[in-house]
Amino acid sequence: MVIGRKLRSMHALTWRERGRVLEAMAILAAARLALALLPYRIYSRWLTGDGASGAADIELIARVRRGVQIAARNLPFAAPCLPQAMAAKVMLARRGAGSSVCVGAAPADTGDLALHAWLEAGGVVVIGNLARSGMTPVARFEGERIHAWRPRPDR
Repeated sequence: MVIGRKLRSMHALTWRERGRVLEAMAILAAARLALALLPYRIYSRWLTGDGASGAADIELIARVRRGVQIAARNLPFAAPCLPQAMAAKVMLARRGAGSSVCVGAAPADTGDLALHAWLEAGGVVVIGNLARSGMTPVARFEGERIHAWRPRPDR
């Protein structure tokens, strides 16, 4: 039974890990609601805020990444890349680490445009790295501003 397996998996986690997973679940739910119900001008504050400055705490990033990934897999609704990036950003900010949400685009197999979001902290991709290949970066939400990527002229 799937529920029994999930409960055993949750039981195998430490209390701190369980707390991080529950924190991530709550933030993922809030992020999904914000994206579905609120206008961009309101939830864009969630994307900006603190910039990615300084060196990355690899252990902190790994703990937050694991919590968000476990939570996203076990929610009763889909939690794609943007809510995951938003949740990881909040969790890192609560622990004093700055980060930046990045958005990329690439042509999809159907002829449409595929979008993907990921989170970077101190030059390290926190969440969303796997689907990032082939994506052309379009925007980076950093500090209080949105930075659009522009192609650099060849030298």
